[in-house]
Amino acid sequence: MPIPRHPSRLETVTFPVFACCWYGKPSLPPTNAGGISILAYCGGGGSAKTGVFNTLAVVVKEQVSPVDPNARSDDDVVAERKIKIDTGVQIGVGVAMHRHHSNTGDVRMLVCVGDKVNLYAVPLEGSPLLENLPEEDEDAGPSLLLGGVTVGEKYGCNAVAFSPLGDAMAVGCENGQVIIYRILHDEAGRATFRKIVEAQGEGHDGAVSSVAFHPRVLAVLSGSKDGTARLWDGRSGSELGQMKCIAEDPDPKKAAAAKKKPQRGRVQRGPPKILVRGCAFGDLEGKVVYTVQSGKRTPAYVSRWVLAPPKAGEPRPQPPLGPDGRPIGPPPPNGNFVEGARAECSEKPVSSLSLSGDASTLVLGNVEGSVFLFDLENMKVSKAFLEVHDLPVTCVAARPEMGPLPGDVAEGVAFDALSASADNRMGFLTKQRRSRKKKARRPGGKAGAGMSTTTLMILMWFFMVLYLVGKMSWRLCRPELLAIGQLEEPAMAFEAAARCVWELTIWAPPTRAGVSVPPH
Repeated sequence: MPIPRHPSRLETVTFPVFACCWYGKPSLPPTNAGGISILAYCGGGGSAKTGVFNTLAVVVKEQVSPVDPNARSDDDVVAERKIKIDTGVQIGVGVAMHRHHSNTGDVRMLVCVGDKVNLYAVPLEGSPLLENLPEEDEDAGPSLLLGGVTVGEKYGCNAVAFSPLGDAMAVGCENGQVIIYRILHDEAGRATFRKIVEAQGEGHDGAVSSVAFHPRVLAVLSGSKDGTARLWDGRSGSELGQMKCIAEDPDPKKAAAAKKKPQRGRVQRGPPKILVRGCAFGDLEGKVVYTVQSGKRTPAYVSRWVLAPPKAGEPRPQPPLGPDGRPIGPPPPNGNFVEGARAECSEKPVSSLSLSGDASTLVLGNVEGSVFLFDLENMKVSKAFLEVHDLPVTCVAARPEMGPLPGDVAEGVAFDALSASADNRMGFLTKQRRSRKKKARRPGGKAGAGMSTTTLMILMWFFMVLYLVGKMSWRLCRPELLAIGQLEEPAMAFEAAARCVWELTIWAPPTRAGVSVPPH
């Protein structure tokens, strides 16, 4: 397994990881405080009675005081907490995160465990929940299970997503179902879940791999292993649109050449089964969708889907009506998406996808353990981290904010992506070629840390040589050195002493016996 080039790195974790997400909020002027960076990842060693170390782990970094613009490190102003939550006998295979905008000051997390979805609250600095909750061990920290909902027997929750406001969630299941719930809270803050709708009609024929909410209205995008991505109305459950994904080069000549290319191992007969591994909205209006798809053993492709106006004669979606017959909300979105571009992103099938906060980059992990940064403007891979994991990449998380996040100053690195796998390793990956970490500050507050080891060694050798030269000069040239202060012509005495030190101690003249001609 190649080690990623510094400053990218790999870190070992205590359990296999199957899902991760990353939330970030940069420090903003004028105080330069309030920045947050939260990484959540879940997994474990097994399900049912054999399950061990089934855990949701959370790493919280908060900018708790203003940042000095001239600071060389942010260690003194960033508070870091690590939280571990036991998920019981079930492995967490999906996780979503949302900053809860209320006076509780916490972050909400949804975790898929078997046929159930649990909702947790993780308090931030200053939250009253920190005072009311008992402290656990040093590694765990406080957390609170607000509630959970069982989706259905043998449904198998695979993917989960928060709505933009955090008041609803969508769940994608192993049996192909997509279900939307409203998240409600009682006076004590406990959560209850009310099913809004379950996808109607035929639905997906394969397991749902990812779900995402429309950024503007109550609608859900889902990607499935049946080769399609679909848009669902969050009120009626009806299908608004379907994207049939293709996993071949858009150039007919290249596609034909790829089909003629000899295949290793077992040859698949008939057309390959297309698997949609991930999907995401690519703008704030819901007019662009990205999908990544491949066959079971064929290259993976990224497709850009663009919303097209309704065709002539097609009825336009109507807004929902109240009891009085008046509209009570915006109409459901148009689901007529057409493929605008397609490009190969990996020679092997992709197993996970995440979109960056500025919608400029897709982070993709494949079944060979490689991670790719895919530039969406140019539709090509901008950076490849080959085989950073020993096993298929189970999840990736793209940088949520392009601004500086807590920890960036201390690290000297703005990481572009996080990756994880069942090999008990997490990758922290960046396009930077070197760390921008500044030197530590001196006690006086001025820039410049202590000397490096190399500098100290050079100085030590210099003074050692100087001591030896001085000692030998005093032994061989003592009369000349003492004469400098005794004669009336100190310049002549100094010249004689310098000549003696140079010729007897430092550099022997060629006329000296044994230098030019060996003595006999």
